Amino acid sequence: MAKVHVEKALELNPNDYHNMCSKGYFLAFSDQTSESISCSIEAMRWNPLTPENCLFNIGVAEYVAGRYSESLASFCKTKGWGLLRPAFIAACYAQLDRNTQAQVAAAEVWTLASSDPSAPEKMDEARWRVYWSRIMKFENPIYWEKFLEGIRKAGLPG
Repeated sequence: MAKVHVEKALELNPNDYHNMCSKGYFLAFSDQTSESISCSIEAMRWNPLTPENCLFNIGVAEYVAGRYSESLASFCKTKGWGLLRPAFIAACYAQLDRNTQAQVAAAEVWTLASSDPSAPEKMDEARWRVYWSRIMKFENPIYWEKFLEGIRKAGLPG
């Protein structure tokens, strides 16, 4: 439903940075990763002072496309995003067989999880899968599995 509202908002104001970036977010979790990257880059062109959300979108789209170095570069330019940012960074490093860096990023996930009341206990695999599925809305199950594969390689439950 939110996708429909973003599309309508862009019809009404086709130059709105926030809605273009939001469109990039929705596309990143669908089978339209190239379009996600294009929308996100366009939104950053319109408003270069607030690239955080758009860089996150690009990181997700690059990750599911299997371009882990590019994904990592985008995620490393962002801040925030709770456990997602370091989880994706850990997954990227793990997919690139950079295990030491993957473990460092995974340790950041554990540090943040300790102060997040919604995060499951440390190694409860089933609860972590539910946790990730609540915040990662991939439309394509292959993308979901690719994310889980990366975090597992990094030593995180999923």
